[in-house]
Amino acid sequence: MNNKFFITLCMLILFFLLSCTQCLYADDVIFIMHKQVKDPIKPSIIKKIYLGKVSRWNDNQRVRFYTFDSDDTTETFTKKYLSKSKRQFNKYWKRQVFTGKGNIPKSIKSVEEAIKIVSKTKGAIVYLPEQKIDNETIRIVSITN
Repeated sequence: MNNKFFITLCMLILFFLLSCTQCLYADDVIFIMHKQVKDPIKPSIIKKIYLGKVSRWNDNQRVRFYTFDSDDTTETFTKKYLSKSKRQFNKYWKRQVFTGKGNIPKSIKSVEEAIKIVSKTKGAIVYLPEQKIDNETIRIVSITN
């Protein structure tokens, strides 16, 4: 009986730790977009964009979305906005490519590179680790649920 108690306790602890995986990742993400994108941004739109369900902004401008090359930031983003792990997100896009339904989003390696690409690419959007960015050539959006 003592053994059953120990196993149950371990399972409860494991369940608690797995349900709190958000604690292990970065606090939050922000989104930067090309200055001309005026669409309101909310979590449901982000999900549709990053799953390839929306390809045009309201002004008919093509959506060009990028990922940020950071395991922690991507894990935080995919969990919070897509309800997927980073691994599930990558598998999703590999499946999309295999079936001819889309291309794997391009990855950006640094905040500086993200600002440069987004400011020059009409319709662009990318998530970044939450931080202070002071730049007038892009639109910066922080989404609260």
